This record gives sequence, C-alpha cells and structure tokens, in this order.
Amino acid sequence: MDDHMNEEGGNGQEPSSTGPSQPSGPDSTLSLDETLELLADRERRAILRHLTACSDDVTTCDDLADQLHAERARREESNPDEAAVESRLHHVHLPKLREAGLLEYDRRNKHVRYWGDSRVEDWLGEIMRREGSA
Repeated sequence: MDDHMNEEGGNGQEPSSTGPSQPSGPDSTLSLDETLELLADRERRAILRHLTACSDDVTTCDDLADQLHAERARREESNPDEAAVESRLHHVHLPKLREAGLLEYDRRNKHVRYWGDSRVEDWLGEIMRREGSA
C-alpha cells in the first residue's frame, strides 16, 4: 500500500474543490469513516442542522423531537408516531452523537449542548447542498 494514501483512499493530494476538504479547524477528532457514518442517517443530519442553527448551541430534547417529527411528516407525507420519533432520538441518535463527542446531553433537564466539529459541519453542508436543502 502506498505510504501517501489518505483516509479517502486517494494519493495524498487535497480533495478537489467540489467537496469538503480536510477539517478546517483543530477540533476534528473523528475519522472520515466515523463522520460519514454519523451523517448517513437522515434524522441525525436533521438534528445536526438544527443544532448548528441554534445561536447559543443549546436546545432542548423537545425541540429536537419536534424538528424530527416535522421532518419525518414532510418526508412521509403522514403523521409519524411521536413516541417512536422521541424514542429514537433518546435511545439512538443522541447517544451516538454524544459518543462521537459532538454534544452533551443532560437527561435530567433534557438540554442538549452542541460542541461542534468542523469536519462534520463541512460534510453536512456539502450533503445539504447536494440534496438541495442548503
């Protein structure tokens, strides 16, 4: 294997300007695979979009659940089960994002503080642009 291979499987050169580059800041600790795994889920992308839009990087679980419910209703053109949406938020998405170091989740007061990650935000922006939701 070539010693100059980068994470993306390339030849060590910078990615083209058509996609996100390497992280823009020192806060990125996630690998490319970890980043893409987090962003592979539509609901996690919606959570991250909401968190990056918050002016103080803090929101409540109720706000996130409402956001997910509204997005799923738009996508499915039906009224999704609110309990199922909230359960996935609490038992799947928030723990996964917390384990990745992107947020702090206080179950007691149901507050979520977003810590951010430049690599995740770069890729999220690119995905949103390509999906037409930017």
